[in-house]
Amino acid sequence: MLTSPTLDKLRDLNLMGMSRAYQEQMERADYQALPFVDRLGMLVDIEMQERENRRLFRYLKAARLRDQACIEDIDFHAPRGLNRSLVLELTESRWVAAHQRVLVIGATGLGKTYIACALAEAAIRKGHTALYLRFPRMVDELAVARVDGRVPRLLAAWASIDVLVLDDFAMQPLSSQHDFLRLEFRPHLPPPAEQHVAPGIAIRCGGSERPYRRRGRVPFADSRRTL
Repeated sequence: MLTSPTLDKLRDLNLMGMSRAYQEQMERADYQALPFVDRLGMLVDIEMQERENRRLFRYLKAARLRDQACIEDIDFHAPRGLNRSLVLELTESRWVAAHQRVLVIGATGLGKTYIACALAEAAIRKGHTALYLRFPRMVDELAVARVDGRVPRLLAAWASIDVLVLDDFAMQPLSSQHDFLRLEFRPHLPPPAEQHVAPGIAIRCGGSERPYRRRGRVPFADSRRTL
């Protein structure tokens, strides 16, 4: 059997991982002794792995996370009161599908941004999309968008993100001029029945972790799920 036409067809089908693996199998004699089903399974596994790697690279690049963080690098032995079991549970990203909010709360320098980016990275591994934004920058972008008429397009882009990481959220008191954020985001929120499936989760650096519930009027609502 001619291998070159087969390789060309695999490349035409954009099966680059399978193409490279097939070429390797044809060049190595030890593969020839394996059953056809086993060899085919290896080709499919390699193609799937390469596609997943490419997806992960695309999603991480689009997320623009501030820190190249991952859960495995979090130091749970540092004296900041992190609940290891809670953080590891959140890496399963079930809170994303449940439309829960995660607040990372604590004093300056305890690694809140790193933890938030690590949870976003874990969600990306599970197939979700993510985006990192500093809240002051987000407010500025929306203010400019209101002037040039890009608000619907901008909000639609944010609403398509599964996990929206808002850093430095409400570092300054939110005044009445921020009410337009809540009003502009309302059409892009999940249906009312899905918005309060479960209470949010607070990760307290230097304190205890407990569920939280919103009280009173909040002038800002996230696009879909906010970390």
